[in-house]
Parts: sequence; C-alpha cells; structure tokens
Amino acid sequence: MSKILLIAPPYETLYGGSNIKKLQWGFIPYGIASIGGKLRSEGHKVRIVDVTWSLKNLYELKDIIRDESPDYMGVSVTTPQVVVSLEICKMAKRIKPDCTIIVGGPHASALPEEMLLNKDIDIVVYGEGEVTMSLIARGADLPLIKGVYYRDKGVIVKNEPQPLIEDLDSLPFPLYEQLPIERYGTPYMGRSVGIITGRGCPCNCTFCASKIMFGKKYRFRNVASILKEILWFKQKYGILIFSFWDDTFTINKKEVENLCVQLIENRVNIKWSCTTRVDAISRGLLGLMKKAGCFIVHLGIESGDEVVLNKTRKGITLRQAEAAVKCVRELQIEAYGYFILGLPYETKQTLRRTIEFAKKLKLDYAQFSLLTPLPGTEIWDLAKEGRILRLTTSDFARFNRYGKAVIELPGLTSEELNKYYKKAYIEFYFRWKYVLQVSRKINSLKSIIRYFKMLLNFLKFLF
Repeated sequence: MSKILLIAPPYETLYGGSNIKKLQWGFIPYGIASIGGKLRSEGHKVRIVDVTWSLKNLYELKDIIRDESPDYMGVSVTTPQVVVSLEICKMAKRIKPDCTIIVGGPHASALPEEMLLNKDIDIVVYGEGEVTMSLIARGADLPLIKGVYYRDKGVIVKNEPQPLIEDLDSLPFPLYEQLPIERYGTPYMGRSVGIITGRGCPCNCTFCASKIMFGKKYRFRNVASILKEILWFKQKYGILIFSFWDDTFTINKKEVENLCVQLIENRVNIKWSCTTRVDAISRGLLGLMKKAGCFIVHLGIESGDEVVLNKTRKGITLRQAEAAVKCVRELQIEAYGYFILGLPYETKQTLRRTIEFAKKLKLDYAQFSLLTPLPGTEIWDLAKEGRILRLTTSDFARFNRYGKAVIELPGLTSEELNKYYKKAYIEFYFRWKYVLQVSRKINSLKSIIRYFKMLLNFLKFLF
C-alpha cells in the first residue's frame, strides 16, 4: 500500500486584499476529503492537510513532507491557487525527489498541458479524481489509467477521460476527521459545514467552470447517505448548521422533496442553506424546505439587465428573479443574491441597472463579484482571444473575483469596474432601507453581536 499526502493549498488572498484568516471562517475542502476517503478505504496510508486552517505558514508544510515521506502527493488546484500550488510542488520535489506529484481540481482539469510544463509535476488528473487517484495509488501503468495527462520521454500524453461516477453512493465516506472542522463556516451562518448532495449541472452559463469537473449530467446521492453524513457531523462535532453546496440544489425537485421529508420525519433538527436558480423553485417546494430547516436560499441572479443575462446564456429573466426573491422572503427564508459585474456586453448603464435591481429586490444579503474568466469556460476563450472583453493580466494569483478586475470591456476599464464593485456594496448595504430591514431582525444581544461581527468582516473584506 502507498503513503499519500493530500494538500488543500492556502487561499488567504482569495478574497482580494483581505486575508481570509481575518474573516474567521473557511470552507471545508470537500474534493480532497472525498479522494482521501476513497484511498483510505483501500488500505493506503493517507494524510490530508488544509494549509489555510491547519498550518501557520508553508514552512510548516516542509516538516510534514519530510515526516510523511509520501510516495504520492496530490494537490487540488483552483485558478487563484496556481502560483502557491506550484510552490508547494517545487518544495515537495526538493525534499523528496522520488515522490510522484499529482495535481487535480478545476484549474488543472482546464489547463492540464500548461500544468505539465512545470517539471515538478508528474501527473495531472482531470475531471473527478476518486477513481483515477485510486488507480494511480495502486501503481497501475499510466497508459492504462483514464483521466490523466503525463509525460513520456518529454512528450505530453493525454489518456481518454475517466467516466463520471454514476453512483455517487459507491464512494466511501470522505476523510473529514483529519480536517479542522471547528474552523469551517461563514460570517452570516457561523460555524457550519458544506455538503455535496449531487454533482453536475445541465445549465449553460458561459462563466461557470463546474462542468469541467463534474459534467452536465446531474447525479443525486441517495437520501439515506446524505442523512448519514449530516448525523455524523451533528453527533461527532455538534454541527447544527449546514450548506448544500450543489450548483443548483433544486434542479431535481423530487429528490429535494424526498430529502426534506426525511429530515422532517427523522427529526434531524438542523438549519441549512442551499444554492439554486431563480427558475428552479416553487412556493410549494420552498414551504417544504422551510419545514425541513432551510433558512437561507442563495440565488444566482448575476445581472439586472436582460440583454447581459441573455448573452451569458443564464436562461432566466428579471421577472423570474423578482418572483423568486419575493416568494423566498414571504416564507420568511432569507434571500441571498449573487451578482457578477463585468459580464460580456456590460456597460456603465448595465452596471447601474444591476446595482439598482439588487436594491429593489429587498434581498437579505447581496454578493457582488467581478467577472473572472475561469479557464475552461466560454468567457475564458473570449478573453484570451480579446473578443468582447480582454484580460489585463496573466497573473493567476489575481483571479480572485473579489479583489481587482482582471478584465476590461469596450468603454469600461479595469479601474472603472473596480469603482462599480465598491459602489455596489456601499450602495446596497449602507442605505437606510436596508439598515431598517436588518434592525427588524435584531431581537437579542446575540443578534446584535452577530451583525456587528458581520459588519467588521465586511469592512475588512471591502477595504
């Protein structure tokens, strides 16, 4: 059996100039936890390191690599983490030259050949990684392993894709217990963890990179498996708040209804949030979700301009967005809206419409992000070719959505996008209507402290 070290690289500056550690909470690295669970179930010695929340700095990782002396080291890479991930790979090769370095994740899946130009990387896993990593750890011949890129005598070789895992319940339980569970959560939810109830998204949004990893076919886990995971977190760590991280949680309404019924009938008594589309909910479904513990619904609204929405193939209308937010709030569920600034065909006028639309919706929370052309998306191709929008940097460390714009559009410079980004947050949150809306929710010292902490985190994040 093999010794395997799995690394979740640091993402301290993923939120622009704000160090994530100063924001108190982070996100559980589900991908490597799932791979770790698969490898451990097969008898391998596995260690997972969440660098952001388990270590003070990268120097501590050097000691771990020396102590573990792994046969294989896997690094999960998103685009803003590329630079630090390469640094980690270089570090590992210097410490243990015979260690096989493997990278995977969204960025590696989108740009595998570019990753392999770095000589410290031996193998790139593209797509879902559990089965592929299992075969690598067993020592299977690389030419026979689907889902990998590698070098053979200096030539980059691409093997055919690994089929998507149709039965997600065939995967063992993720290796969560090696992670600092107490550090995961969000400013507005507090201590909480994210759970994946399904993989894949059938939608065609031009800015989304989800299909690179999980494909377009949606695969939902068995409800019994989801309940088991929730109860494990609740009993072992006392977690009472959860996020369902699926790209479009309610895409399969029957499965969601079944999950809600089971949560109610089994008296699981948790609170949870989910992310979905404005055209994938109904009053009946939301009512059932509310009874099952749902207290926040995250909605991908993206823009307040119909033309911009159509050009990004979001497939929704402003009327649908208004109806969805109204329905959510009428059922006394908090509505959280996502917006992207800088989409193709954006102008100063459309940016203004988005800000005004966000204010009009009476959302409980709004999150504005700057468009980041992620590798593997249609918008990435447009930006690379300089069509409609143009990249202003090749530094992937700046591709973080919440810092400074990395694109410009006709009539919109990066500096102007940055101004609208701050303007959107200031206008949404620092207005009397919103302050009064929030004040109605404050009914205890605990809620006062909660909102005060959120304000402090918000100011750190924005400035």
